[in-house]
Amino acid sequence: MTRKVGVGALGAASLGTVGLAAGVASGDFSNAFKYAGGGALAGFYGANKIGDTVANTESKVRGFISNNYREGKWGTDELNTKKGIKELRNDHDFNKVCHELGIPRKDRNKLIREFYSNGITKPEDIKKAFNARAKTGASHEQVIAAKKIRKEAELYGMKQKDIRQSLQDKGVEGDELKTAMDLINLV
Repeated sequence: MTRKVGVGALGAASLGTVGLAAGVASGDFSNAFKYAGGGALAGFYGANKIGDTVANTESKVRGFISNNYREGKWGTDELNTKKGIKELRNDHDFNKVCHELGIPRKDRNKLIREFYSNGITKPEDIKKAFNARAKTGASHEQVIAAKKIRKEAELYGMKQKDIRQSLQDKGVEGDELKTAMDLINLV
């Protein structure tokens, strides 16, 4: 902010001086003060605009450098994991569900990381999985397995009957099959 004011003042002084000189050159001293005031005003607004542009550019460059440094330090996957954890930890609804599930704050990062390590990297998918866990009472491992199955089914365009058949082929039957299908549909 200080830099912006300084740039504005510099612009006002510069164009105000030019306006004053133009007024003096016209031979009418009343014009000198009018031109100086107009020049100062134009200089202030013009320089402020330049100051805004410089400040915005500087902020973008700092952000770019900071992200590149972090990515180099941690790697892309870890950087994305940290961003996802931060997003979820700041999400009121997610924290409310974690509280309902009795998950202490200190354990949430570990649970979120388990999703990331299993290829489930979208915070909204992780929120949906935690909501399903709260609704059904399923374990963390069951929710991750259901989300992985659903993700794979979506990738290959599988329908409900295909998923059901695949689970049956793997020996999942009866209530366990119904519970698995319900959970897959929720996540």
